Amino acid sequence: MMSRSAFLLVPLLAAALAACGGDDKPAPASIPTSRVPALTTAAALKSPPLARTALTTGELIFTGPAAPGTHGSFALDGTYIVRFEQFDPDDEDRDFSRAAPLTVGLRPASSMDPGFELFAAKEASGQRELTRKGRFALDVTRGDFPYAVRFTPQQ
Repeated sequence: MMSRSAFLLVPLLAAALAACGGDDKPAPASIPTSRVPALTTAAALKSPPLARTALTTGELIFTGPAAPGTHGSFALDGTYIVRFEQFDPDDEDRDFSRAAPLTVGLRPASSMDPGFELFAAKEASGQRELTRKGRFALDVTRGDFPYAVRFTPQQ
């Protein structure tokens, strides 16, 4: 026979599991608010400065502690200035010319198409213009430091 405490435990576990969610809906690709506050936590101070400024409408930002990293899927529709930044939280003056290049690619989200390289840089930061429409994933395949990649729509 089941003990009284075990009998009470079953409904509590079921309620806890139900509260965990399980919603398989994808997260929105961009934040619909007009401004998102800049990061201010101590952890944010170890992220590239590009990630610390507030997003404006339509901007997308992807960050990671180092490669590898895959971000997406997200929608692009138009022309964007795509900027990257890598950052050494222990040495703000790091010379990235002697580090592994930060290698970032963009690929269609729903296919095995390898896409194309956005950046392969041995610099602290850089940018390029990009025009695309569709759903994409961002692949960071090389890089030893925290990075940020920011898409800013152009009018």
